[in-house]
Amino acid sequence: MTDTDLTLNGVAKTDTGAANIFLSQTLTSSFEGFSYAANISAGMNGEWIPLNTTLNLTSIERLLSGNYLVTAVFTVESVVETSIQIAATANGRDLTAAPKQVITRLVLNPSKTEIMAQAVYVIETRAK
Repeated sequence: MTDTDLTLNGVAKTDTGAANIFLSQTLTSSFEGFSYAANISAGMNGEWIPLNTTLNLTSIERLLSGNYLVTAVFTVESVVETSIQIAATANGRDLTAAPKQVITRLVLNPSKTEIMAQAVYVIETRAK
């Protein structure tokens, strides 16, 4: 069996007014299993700012429909200091500070080669 690699790049946000988050995602399915990785940037001050993140949890479960539900939880450690500036032109809103956590859930087709739906949840401040 050969590896099936799926790489997607795009602005992920839930609705107008939601936090601008850019996910550069890699989903890999092979005979050894499934993996998910993402580089995350946040819209801040009109620019995309890369974030240092730690992937804390990845889970995949098969749904009754035959599709798969993938959940990934990232903790944001810090922003990446860079002199490169890329304008964040999206319909969402810029953040005033780096988020604390980014959680994404994806629905994949039965062959794990297509994202059918995706949601991104951004935790901007620590819950008390």
